[in-house]
Amino acid sequence: MRNPYVTPRAMFAGVLTVATGGFLGSLLRGWLTTTRYPAHGFSTTGYSVARIVPWALLTVNAVGVYFAVLLLGRIFKKQSFLDPVRLFCITGFLGGLTSYSGLFVALYAIWQVSVLTSILVGLGAILSGAIAGRIAMMQVGLRK
Repeated sequence: MRNPYVTPRAMFAGVLTVATGGFLGSLLRGWLTTTRYPAHGFSTTGYSVARIVPWALLTVNAVGVYFAVLLLGRIFKKQSFLDPVRLFCITGFLGGLTSYSGLFVALYAIWQVSVLTSILVGLGAILSGAIAGRIAMMQVGLRK
């Protein structure tokens, strides 16, 4: 019978794998949301909902959720939770890419301009993730 406990060496390898994937996913999210598709700023001058919503951040989160569900439903369906590729891709890379800490920083900045808009953007983030997950689940065949 196999030992059900993870050895310290395997735990360290898993943590390093997740950290590497998370680092790369966070770098990509940061690049996409600040340099490639920068927000228009959160100043009160020229107030417009379309200008203060972090569209790139919402898109990155929806795309990340979509691919996480798709990968978990197809490629990593039968892999162990400790599989290094699964840890790197799902927990690390996509976890870093879809970091909600970035979303909450943006929501706080929006809150300073408009409380209602901040609440709507937060609900939009939740809804976009749920829709992306649902679409991926239908493609994998988990839902109809």
